[in-house]
Amino acid sequence: MKCYYYLSFFLICIEPGTHQYAGPPINTYSFTDKQCPRDWIEFKNTLSCYRFQRYPLMNLNDAKARCESDGAYLIAVESINEHMFIQDYLSNNDIEQRKWYTSGQETNERWIWSSTNALFSYEQGFLEENPDDQGSNLVYAYRFGVWGWVRDLGSELRPFICEIAIKDSYNIVSEKRVIDYGLPSTIELRFIPRGPKIIEQPKDIDFGKLDPTVLGSTYEKMKNEIYVTLKCLADGYPIPQYEY
Repeated sequence: MKCYYYLSFFLICIEPGTHQYAGPPINTYSFTDKQCPRDWIEFKNTLSCYRFQRYPLMNLNDAKARCESDGAYLIAVESINEHMFIQDYLSNNDIEQRKWYTSGQETNERWIWSSTNALFSYEQGFLEENPDDQGSNLVYAYRFGVWGWVRDLGSELRPFICEIAIKDSYNIVSEKRVIDYGLPSTIELRFIPRGPKIIEQPKDIDFGKLDPTVLGSTYEKMKNEIYVTLKCLADGYPIPQYEY
């Protein structure tokens, strides 16, 4: 019997002289241990990976095309658990409280997820409408202290959410780009503008009265003073400023 690895996932075994597959059924392979690519977030309840695309901002049609270029699709929020997952992520990660494109679309007075053609199975995601809500598309928006769905025309440049099944995520090529990506080679790395990144945090220090047995002759000079040194180190340009 000869065995071969197929697509790095399956071990295929062939009986000599028969050319017949001798292993377990291929469709029993489990993808539950497969991880999402870099910059994608896993939600195990749906066995999907999600990318919250902050930049570049796009209109609805371009957002759909961008997701599809990875073999993914604009998000279809088909369960209340998935909706709560999106709410939780946006609450913790979008302090600007922007509107995010989904594939929700009103067609013939019915709401569907256009990426999967699935009808809406619940209505808890809808927020109370106001006169500014127009259009037949659906976005996540922050209103009345909660994230939910409102109407949108789809023409504005906005962030968006892509979704792909974990079992299909191997198609995504995740390229890690460092800070000098696309810049001329003559620019020194240390002069590229970037936000501060804390490298070393201050450590807790206990302090109280000075011990004369330790300070010796300097005790009289320092007995009314207490010196504490805290160290914080950050990388950034322009050079980060510190305030305590």
